[in-house]
Amino acid sequence: MRIVAGLKRPASKGAGLFLYASVGCGKRRRPTSPAPIAGIRVACPHSETVPLSDISASGTILMHNRSQAHLAYLALERLIVTLKLKPGTLVTERRLLELATFGRTPVREAIQKLAWQGLIEIRARVGLQITTIRPGDRIDVMQTRRQLEPLAAALVAEHANAEAREAMSACARQMMECADKGDLEGFLVADKMFDEMMEETCPNRFLTAALAPLQTHARRIWYASASPEKMEASVERHVKVIRSIEAADGFAAAAAMSQLMDYLAES
Repeated sequence: MRIVAGLKRPASKGAGLFLYASVGCGKRRRPTSPAPIAGIRVACPHSETVPLSDISASGTILMHNRSQAHLAYLALERLIVTLKLKPGTLVTERRLLELATFGRTPVREAIQKLAWQGLIEIRARVGLQITTIRPGDRIDVMQTRRQLEPLAAALVAEHANAEAREAMSACARQMMECADKGDLEGFLVADKMFDEMMEETCPNRFLTAALAPLQTHARRIWYASASPEKMEASVERHVKVIRSIEAADGFAAAAAMSQLMDYLAES
């Protein structure tokens, strides 16, 4: 699904990702028209304007002025995480171009990023293959996240500015709305945006580079056995992390993130 409408940029770099009625992100160039919009237009065979009130239900991402390569990456990553592109499936570049609805160059960049993250394998003389979920992946992913995520949460709590904290608060509201509606895919959209907010606000780029692929793998593994009950429990713990970040309490943010990681590892 391709977003072709412009959005308002946050006033400062530190705000990173920003949310309107749904979840949005970006810190790129300021668009010429800063006014919020009433909906977005999506490129599809029967293009239509989607009201903001419908976005959370459909899981559409409301984006800022992100690069086309990043938007293509988000589109393909979501298909992989939600198992619409099933583990082990062989796919062609042409098929991914059709699914992402972006041009060849941004889609190729997205494929390279997904390959780096370990979600797509580029196989010589065979093509592209969605990687499988191996039996030990969940343990390995969560073992590493348990060590790194609390540090990231503490750093974000200490360094986030007011606009970044406001965006986090909006993300918490989005997650709670998804929990109320039983919207699993909508929650994954909000969770991805939460991770990108954390990445853009955290001052340690080596830490966020290590976490990004782990978070994507964790989402796919979680979705494979997801349920509304699991989502509700996960949302509750996410919100505790966000409330600590809003309060600029690094110690509490790290503790809340540890509780979230423990739950995800054991559930």
